[in-house]
Amino acid sequence: MVLLYPAVLVAAALIVARRPRTTAGWRWFGAWSAAGALMTFSFVTGFSIGLFLLPVAAFLVLLVARRAPNALDATGFVFGLGAVVWSIGLLNSSYSSWLIPGIVVSACALFPYAAARSGGLRRERG
Repeated sequence: MVLLYPAVLVAAALIVARRPRTTAGWRWFGAWSAAGALMTFSFVTGFSIGLFLLPVAAFLVLLVARRAPNALDATGFVFGLGAVVWSIGLLNSSYSSWLIPGIVVSACALFPYAAARSGGLRRERG
């Protein structure tokens, strides 16, 4: 099972790498975020519920990788990963050990994506 997670991510990366660069939107960032959150939650929960979530998570990751028009939107996967981490931090009593790293990871995905989107919009208009 441990080998399935990297195999799914490598397959998704290969699919995304072959995509041409086109204009996409926030909805694809959100789709990647959902895929990243589900994949991360499946990994974190391991052999309990994660075992049953892995096929759904893998399907979602590969579906989004296949349909998303822009590789930049894949940064949403990292945002979803961070969202699961800070959600764990919110649910635990020792929240700072999970909350702060989760927020940092999510911010490291969200802010560059937002900057790239706004910079891309300016270039298209000008």
